[in-house]
Amino acid sequence: MVHQRDQEAAAQGPPEGRGGAGALVDRIRGELERQGITLRELARRSGVHHSMLSRLLRGQLPPTPGILGRLAPVLGTGPHTLYREAGLREPVPLEDTLRSIGLGDALSEEELSRELARLAQQASTPAGQARIRREFPHKRQETAMRGPLLDTVDLLYARYAAGDLPPSLQAEVGAALLYFIAPHDVIPDDHFPLGYVDDALVIQRVWERLGAHRDGGAAISDSP
Repeated sequence: MVHQRDQEAAAQGPPEGRGGAGALVDRIRGELERQGITLRELARRSGVHHSMLSRLLRGQLPPTPGILGRLAPVLGTGPHTLYREAGLREPVPLEDTLRSIGLGDALSEEELSRELARLAQQASTPAGQARIRREFPHKRQETAMRGPLLDTVDLLYARYAAGDLPPSLQAEVGAALLYFIAPHDVIPDDHFPLGYVDDALVIQRVWERLGAHRDGGAAISDSP
């Protein structure tokens, strides 16, 4: 028998009075089904204890930035998406997100902005553009990233390849792709899932910038 309690916790409907966390539980349950994994496997991949996940699904444990930060890469999305789905309305500073999952001062908001500005300059050069087109397909094939977040990366690349964005936004999208391509960014990608937390933050930030942009009268408004 495959962990009957796990299945019951995952299948149980949203408890009464849980507030805004229903969308979060729906996402977790949906990803368990989509990936064909148990709650114990989700716990193993994310580093969040199985009992905590079970209580979270039953509405007996409030979601915290630490739990959500660890779950996000495994669920294939960015931490801030999970914050919204959990009903955490106030934005959580990047430093607090990383600190809550044990990464201390690995990256600050200022450092991330500075790095993206540097990559945007690189993405505006012929060499940077050639690197994105040359290295993206291989990184896309090899990455451990999965789910909606990877779908968003694909959409970013498609928009970048189309070349129909304003130059400044084209450079920002290129910066996000260069960050995704780099194996040794601020948090190395070989430390899954935590190695993708910074990538998720970068991808989501640029995707939201695209969402605010209207190109040819069509708004890109979905978020991963």
